[in-house]
Amino acid sequence: YAVLHVDPEVVRGMDAAVADRPDACSVLLRRPTMTGEVSTLATLATGVGPLRHGVHTRLVPAEGRTDGLGEAMKAADLRPRTSRDTAAPFIWNRLADRGITTAAIGWPLVEAQDDDRVMELGMSNLLRIAAENETMPGDAALGAIRGGIESRPDLRCICLHAWLREGVPDTESADSDDDGDDLATEDETADEGGPVRLDDEQKVAVVLSWIEAVAKVSEATHVLAVLLGPRIGRHLLIGPRAAGVDVAFGMPQAGVPTVLALLGEPTAADLPGRSILSEGEGDDEARPSKAWSIEGGPLSPPDFTEAIARVRRGEAPPLLEQVVRRHLSETFWVGLSEGDGTTALDAARVLVELGGDPINRIRLILALMATGGRAEAIAEVQRLGEEHPDSPLSRLARTLAPVGLSDEEVGVILDETPFDELPGPLARGIWGRAAARIGRDDDALDALWRLIAGGYALNHDRLGFATLAVKRNQGQDAQRAVLATRGMTGLATGPEGRPRTGVALLRAQALSRAGRTPAAVALLEQFLEHHPLEEQAAVMLKKLRGNED
Repeated sequence: YAVLHVDPEVVRGMDAAVADRPDACSVLLRRPTMTGEVSTLATLATGVGPLRHGVHTRLVPAEGRTDGLGEAMKAADLRPRTSRDTAAPFIWNRLADRGITTAAIGWPLVEAQDDDRVMELGMSNLLRIAAENETMPGDAALGAIRGGIESRPDLRCICLHAWLREGVPDTESADSDDDGDDLATEDETADEGGPVRLDDEQKVAVVLSWIEAVAKVSEATHVLAVLLGPRIGRHLLIGPRAAGVDVAFGMPQAGVPTVLALLGEPTAADLPGRSILSEGEGDDEARPSKAWSIEGGPLSPPDFTEAIARVRRGEAPPLLEQVVRRHLSETFWVGLSEGDGTTALDAARVLVELGGDPINRIRLILALMATGGRAEAIAEVQRLGEEHPDSPLSRLARTLAPVGLSDEEVGVILDETPFDELPGPLARGIWGRAAARIGRDDDALDALWRLIAGGYALNHDRLGFATLAVKRNQGQDAQRAVLATRGMTGLATGPEGRPRTGVALLRAQALSRAGRTPAAVALLEQFLEHHPLEEQAAVMLKKLRGNED
């Protein structure tokens, strides 16, 4: 099971590269980018969403356990994360509980070294070994696989993480973003005499060749590789069972269930995703997503309470403050995007306490609206205007529905605050929703689609876009509505336990208008199996069957 960071050209070109191979298949990965790389990797390695695993930072509170770390880490009382610092088990710990020996190679984690059935070689140590042996990290990873197999004949699974950017499968940048916590991005400069730049086909060929080298060295029956590019991704399966895969796309949570299926293991009740070996659109929303798992051994979700208190008291060094703010902002995003308004609100309140800048006020306002705090949200809009009268976010916040401006007043603010000049997806989401509310459909569709394409749209935005797109039904509107509602079957219950019939009807309508009536029929048939009394769905199904005939 390999999670590989690649160039977007590789993600786009891999499907064609394996199209004629009976032993390979490529499945689109719906990759939301609401969260950073750390959270995305944890989702791929645990099989659950970020609301459950809670992994948002590479560093966690050390609670005094800083032996052997640098002075900056000691001062901040931080340490690198292990796979035990989570609220959900990583795949290798889950497999160990099932008696399966696994090697975890190249992951940006410190080795836990607490289970005889888990062989860990973290990214830092892999790079150190490569440097000591004057080889490239890609070759060092292949050597680690060989060594693992030789030392443990019972090894059944290898979980590999690597960077294959710029077509070179053995480089990993040591650079980090401005908070010192996110994973590296590729170097975008090339001096004369530097790395050779490959064209798109060469990049695909190099990545595929390296994946096949992993398969050869490990003698694995199957290789499941997750190819991660900026905002896009693919599941690539190589092996005999690839011939039976018949799915259009897989969620990030699909990796772990697929690994279990390939090993002949049953899935677990706490895993919300479906294996890509499953047929059809799936019923992810009908399955439990918050059930706790007894697999994986002891877990220790980090406690940020004291770290946050130090920041509040003004006693935190810069590194600690950066990590705390990242943890809180990511927690807010996850809570808002996954419908947990209370989690979003708690994080937003702390962020405002730590600094009442406009974006934190906007976070608090949106969280209050998500939890029914209408009066307090209006008060926060007023406070934002008083504290930051010249900020475009102050003007934009007044377009929110609870404020009660007229359509004309909202339109003036939108014209004075252009979408492209707004900082970040939170503000742009407010702009797009305001445009939709006052009937500026074309503007709303353009704004919301840009959020969706960038991976920053909330489910509310995706549904709003699909509704408008189906209504306008011009050009690529219907197909885009299908893309916007991917993974939405309506099977998950809404308020008071009612089925989300409107979601199912909207997606079925989008599929039908996009020329995919059989898929629309299948979706409604599945929906009515679970909710046979939903008359609107039955009526639409009858109509679609008639059109199909």
